[in-house]
Amino acid sequence: MQTATATGRHLPYEAKHIDDVEWETIRWPGETGKMLFHPRPERPTEPNAGILRLEPGAHHPIHNHEFAQVWYI
Repeated sequence: MQTATATGRHLPYEAKHIDDVEWETIRWPGETGKMLFHPRPERPTEPNAGILRLEPGAHHPIHNHEFAQVWYI
């Protein structure tokens, strides 16, 4: 699957191996993750996907946005 630009041209996705991506703080306390891809200004509707770790007691509040999101926990 590819994303179309404003001119109708498709941009290729970037492939990354999970071991080449660093763990980072995501959004809320107790969450760390590895983002595999995320919307960008040139790809505003690109899905968001990654691996998420939650420390004991951490949570991810209900929210919404304009793109699909897939987390493996």
